[in-house]
Amino acid sequence: MEQDSILAKVSFILSMFFWAPLLNNFLAIAAIITGIKALKQIKSNPEAYGGRRWAVAGIIIGAMVLIIYVLGKITNTG
Repeated sequence: MEQDSILAKVSFILSMFFWAPLLNNFLAIAAIITGIKALKQIKSNPEAYGGRRWAVAGIIIGAMVLIIYVLGKITNTG
């Protein structure tokens, strides 16, 4: 029975802290990195690890946070 990757769940949890001021960008980057590591772990041993959806969700939410931050900085320069 495959078990969800801890890294995949960590990625998702980190991405959920997008609302935390001053930490959201760092946590978004951490969510993306741990999500990518989780996907590599899952790909290398799919019989032992699951949680691909957790990892993908963490990567997507983390990326969205960074994109919104960058767009906010670009449009708020004045």
